[in-house]
Amino acid sequence: MTSQTHAIKKRDLLSSHAFYVCLLVALAAVMSFSIWMHQSLRLDEAQSIWQTSRSLGGVLDVVAKDVHVPLYFVGLHYWETLFGTGEVALRLFSLIFFLLSIPAIFYLSKEAYSPRVAYIAALITAVSPFLNWYGSEARMYSMMFLFTVLSHLFFIRLWKRPSSGAWAGYAAVTVLGIFTHLFFLFIVVVQAFFFAARRDLFPADAMKRLLRVAIFAGAACLAWFIYRYFAGAGLTNPLLTRPSTVDLFNVFSNFFIGFQTDRVNTFYLSLWPLLVFVGFTFLARKRPREPQTAYLMAASFVPVALAFVVSATFQPIFLSRYLIICLPSLYILAVYFLASYRGFVSDLALSALVACMLSMLVIQAIQPVSPVKEDFRDAARYVASSATPRDLFVVSAPFITYPVEYYYDGSARLATFPRWDRFAKGAVPQPFSEESLQKAASDWEKVYGRMYLLLGYDQGYEEKVRLYMDQHYQRLDMRKFSQGLSLYVYKLRYP
Repeated sequence: MTSQTHAIKKRDLLSSHAFYVCLLVALAAVMSFSIWMHQSLRLDEAQSIWQTSRSLGGVLDVVAKDVHVPLYFVGLHYWETLFGTGEVALRLFSLIFFLLSIPAIFYLSKEAYSPRVAYIAALITAVSPFLNWYGSEARMYSMMFLFTVLSHLFFIRLWKRPSSGAWAGYAAVTVLGIFTHLFFLFIVVVQAFFFAARRDLFPADAMKRLLRVAIFAGAACLAWFIYRYFAGAGLTNPLLTRPSTVDLFNVFSNFFIGFQTDRVNTFYLSLWPLLVFVGFTFLARKRPREPQTAYLMAASFVPVALAFVVSATFQPIFLSRYLIICLPSLYILAVYFLASYRGFVSDLALSALVACMLSMLVIQAIQPVSPVKEDFRDAARYVASSATPRDLFVVSAPFITYPVEYYYDGSARLATFPRWDRFAKGAVPQPFSEESLQKAASDWEKVYGRMYLLLGYDQGYEEKVRLYMDQHYQRLDMRKFSQGLSLYVYKLRYP
């Protein structure tokens, strides 16, 4: 074969790769605009708007008081100045990162294994119910996913194809990833331990280079935490419960089938003994010798284990969206594992994986009782069309006032319970107590005729509020707008 013929074939191959990836990107974009982009804003998205709709200094200050880091919010702040704060405009910022992740994971899979693995890994990324959900949400998770993919790509190249470009890319992505979400540090920890265990894979000067990256990233983090300390950190932390083993398995269920009803989720969780058996069979038949396999296995499971241990023993931080950092390696390993079988068995297994994820994507899109859908839009519009200036609209927990305010334009006064003056310096919601509820209800009935009570995001007192109102006032109506979001209408006093 002449060099010219080889160059032509290589160019044709690259063109076919590019065409395939562009097709998947277009597919994901069409699905997002057709299904996800026009849904009601959810709590976290509305908080993003509240945090970014101010000056740059104000953005940094309010993020410092929260539990996150500033990169996504600064980016969204400037995005809003160009495109506004409409539902589609806000979500498009996140969608871009999700769409960029599809070619990124293709080239990561190709770098780690083969074009065949890359084709399927990119496909399940494009149709992933989990990624499609967060790829169309105005939060930092799609950005976090993209930086994780790029971090794996550059890190693997540090030993497979070391170059100054690989080192520069790895350093930049490390800092960007940490400033997107602190859970990215789990990936850095995995990489540090892998480097220590397989020092022989890396170039002779790798230790010095990694120390420079660590010093630079550490100095940047220290500067942020000093700023955060003086700003007054942790004023709006929500209530999270300690995870159980069910939550542990639910994380992996979410990764592959997205957010389904309890019945569907329970069915898939019941299959875990079969999956464990098949996994052990694979390991017994073919022990993985490639260093990238060991690395990707660690990246898939170590962050989950660490987050679970921290949540069970110290502070609850165990949420599947935080662990999106495990998804790139987990998808690639799943495809590599199934592709390792021979002939028809491999094709059948990979087809089943794609069909399962695609069907779950469709079900997640069409089912009206998805556990993660939050229909604040219809709730706010219903109150706006029904309530009068003589009525009161109360939301509880207090922080769901963010998405309600985005949609609500009614004449009834909007209040929170427990009371929360968000604009006072260092303000936090008042603690719940039976006495505060009795006093608030007594004050309400002196002024207002009816109360529209929207309950969502239970912080431990939701049922107590509902029971008290049911026992002391006449309930006129009750409507459920989405899972965990219900509206109650009460008669407070008679003319």
